[in-house]
Amino acid sequence: MANYYVDTIPQANGDHEVHTDACAGFKEMKEPQHLGEFHYAKTAIEIARSYYNQVAGCDTCCPEPQGA
Repeated sequence: MANYYVDTIPQANGDHEVHTDACAGFKEMKEPQHLGEFHYAKTAIEIARSYYNQVAGCDTCCPEPQGA
């Protein structure tokens, strides 16, 4: 399992990006919000979408499955 976080500050395109705490992208987050510890990135992304309308998983640590 991994700890997942969403950036509370959106990227230039409006996405709030989801990362694990082991990802290099996590270290660049200015205001991370802890989502929880999950087996799958999809679960963390779904939780993040309950907070923000526009969410994306990090391409490196939690890419979204096709059709998500």
